[in-house]
Amino acid sequence: MKFLKELVLCCVTLSLGCGYSLVGKGKFLPPDIKSVYIEPFENKTRREELSKIVTRYITEELIARKALKVVSDKEKADSVLIGTIKKLDVIPQIFDEEGRATEYQVVITLSLLLKRPENSVIWESPSYIYRENYELDLDPETYIDREKIALQTAAQGLAKSVITDILEGF
Repeated sequence: MKFLKELVLCCVTLSLGCGYSLVGKGKFLPPDIKSVYIEPFENKTRREELSKIVTRYITEELIARKALKVVSDKEKADSVLIGTIKKLDVIPQIFDEEGRATEYQVVITLSLLLKRPENSVIWESPSYIYRENYELDLDPETYIDREKIALQTAAQGLAKSVITDILEGF
């Protein structure tokens, strides 16, 4: 038991100076960046609603994190977030014994740029890829089309991932 206590104490002590921090608590952005204008995301996919969904969840995530003030006037922003949804794939992952897909993976590929108003780049990811799986219920009595729900869920996860990466500098 004493060994276990010493091991835990040693790990805690070592971790204090290692530079790690809690996700969502990092300080990557320059200190003068306090506000952001989010341009509506350009959509190059066939799903028209995807641009609105992704832009909305990105905005909501930034507001929830309180790391940057989201402004509606581009002229009053310290930074501008520009995004293009380049590709959306819905890929079957798991099949039942009859060959029907029971799980799909949503893959969203974006190009993202956070810049200062005078165009200097703060953060950029030209091929940002986000993946999320969803299950499909094949029971005809309880079946609902889950693709729209899956796209919204994926957009929420994407927003959390993107904002974490921007704030943490990944």
